[in-house]
Amino acid sequence: VFDAARCVPNGDPQTGLQRMVDGRALVSQFCIKNKVKKYLALEGHKILHYDLEEAIPIAQKLKAKKNIEEVEKEALEYLDTRLFGACDLAGKLQLKLPGIVGVENAMSCDKVNLIDMNLCKSYQVDINEDGTNNGSGFDIQNEIMDYGLFTCFGGTNLQYGERYGFTDEDMELFFHGLMHMFDNDQAVARPIGS
Repeated sequence: VFDAARCVPNGDPQTGLQRMVDGRALVSQFCIKNKVKKYLALEGHKILHYDLEEAIPIAQKLKAKKNIEEVEKEALEYLDTRLFGACDLAGKLQLKLPGIVGVENAMSCDKVNLIDMNLCKSYQVDINEDGTNNGSGFDIQNEIMDYGLFTCFGGTNLQYGERYGFTDEDMELFFHGLMHMFDNDQAVARPIGS
């Protein structure tokens, strides 16, 4: 259960970023998993599907070995692989590990009120010869949700957990990441404290 105020509903990338269902706001499972992974990466945990510096193909991280068992063993050293499974986004490895932790899309308990808002971003481009600068900027028209109380459900597959070495410590880290997943998310669409 979490709440959010004065921010943009996330939307589901698999449905064209649909943000609302019958007046209720949606935060996708992909958003939740990615924010958990990002937080855990910032905490120093090995995350295969998220890199803080740049997008590094999974094949490069796993050094593309011929033996698929070796590749799977190496992939399971990464926390997010043990939590959510693995797929090779680079397309160079036939790596498909099922997820142990499943998360559903979060939905607001009630219908939410959306407010049309003009967000203005401004920035300095360069300084004029006389030392002045008026800056530059642009306006973004967006719909801001005033408030929503969300519920999200999930579960674990214990058979896969036993097979792939999922531990109680992994589960504790998942819950820790879940509790703090919005800590570092302070974009214009999600202001501090939202």
